[in-house]
Amino acid sequence: MSEDKYCLPIINTIELFPIINRALIELLEDLNLSDWNKETVIPHRSVKDIVSHILHGSLRRLSLCRDNYQPDNPDINSYDKLINYIQNQNRTWIEASKFISSKLLISLLENSEQELYEYFSTLKNDDKAKFSVAWAGELESANWFDIAREYTEKWHHQMQIRLAVNKPGIDSSKLFHPVLDTFMRGLPHVYQQIKAEIGSSIEITITGCGGGRWFLEKTSEEWRLTKELSSEPLAKIEISDSLAWRMFTDSIDLNLAKEKTCITGNQELGRELFKLKAVMR
Repeated sequence: MSEDKYCLPIINTIELFPIINRALIELLEDLNLSDWNKETVIPHRSVKDIVSHILHGSLRRLSLCRDNYQPDNPDINSYDKLINYIQNQNRTWIEASKFISSKLLISLLENSEQELYEYFSTLKNDDKAKFSVAWAGELESANWFDIAREYTEKWHHQMQIRLAVNKPGIDSSKLFHPVLDTFMRGLPHVYQQIKAEIGSSIEITITGCGGGRWFLEKTSEEWRLTKELSSEPLAKIEISDSLAWRMFTDSIDLNLAKEKTCITGNQELGRELFKLKAVMR
């Protein structure tokens, strides 16, 4: 199995796209009008708005990456400008798509998601991606990481819809664990400014079928995710999978998340985890 720059296994998500895509279409086909208008955990965003946003992401990705179509050339030279650009595009699209019927949205989504899966299937894992994973602090990313990031987008937005309409699903270990594993790859960036002795370490345990255990260790140059620790961790963090995905995607009040997270050992070191945001907001 291929490994990433931290000598951890890469996260292969391509073959998971058809599974969650089909689950989303089946979910949407079962919704009534009132379901489409329900508010989600994202303020001022209805189920229909989130569906439109998912479609927008796929259309942009196919146009920019597969078709090499660049309608504008924005002057983006900072992380904040990138976020503002993305959010402005999102708002414009959601407003423009309000006239599209739910039936048509489903049809467009079904086609675009299949085309996106087919496009991703043509890419080589280790080649340079057209988009870097900015929330992980990367200026360049490998295709596998960019695709895994896109998978987390599809997964967590569908979960936001499922929460709003009270229809659970897509939370099996097979579909859920890769999401959290991808999010964890952003930890070295979160901790990059934290000073500690070489060999200092942190243990993060996420409970539940989507969870697992991750180790972060300080080297002479950086904090690095590792398969195992050489010493007792200075801080141990435990959080449930259902809470973790919502916290990392701004889908829950952070104070509530903090109350439900258990940190033993160095509290200050452990609390840095709360700064991990795997979304561009």
